[in-house]
Amino acid sequence: MAKEKEHKEKVFELYPPSNNRSLTTLYPELKEINHFVKLNKMELFFVYYYASYHKEEKDKQKRLQKAMYSTWGNRIDNKTKEEYESGNFPERVRIAIDKWNDFDLPARMNANMAITKAYDNVVKVMSE
Repeated sequence: MAKEKEHKEKVFELYPPSNNRSLTTLYPELKEINHFVKLNKMELFFVYYYASYHKEEKDKQKRLQKAMYSTWGNRIDNKTKEEYESGNFPERVRIAIDKWNDFDLPARMNANMAITKAYDNVVKVMSE
């Protein structure tokens, strides 16, 4: 059941971070937006997971927990964990979460689907 749930979550993932690379590699425009430049790598990951990836979770505490785990896993230090769990994360993170909502995700989703389809077509042609 856990694997099935994990798979379902990944189906709806949009340009997920991979190999622990910076999100600015996936979203180059973030380098041009002051609200995101101020964040360190892990804060930016948290903003992504909270504002985008786990956005459908309506329970704010569960959403927060999922975003924290997706960002740090079990490697989060106690001070950061306590601050974030109590909702006292830095103001720059709060502002960045609000700013993330300005992105046009449906356009990105269409672009991602087009790229995936093109790739699948190339693989199909090459295998014939």
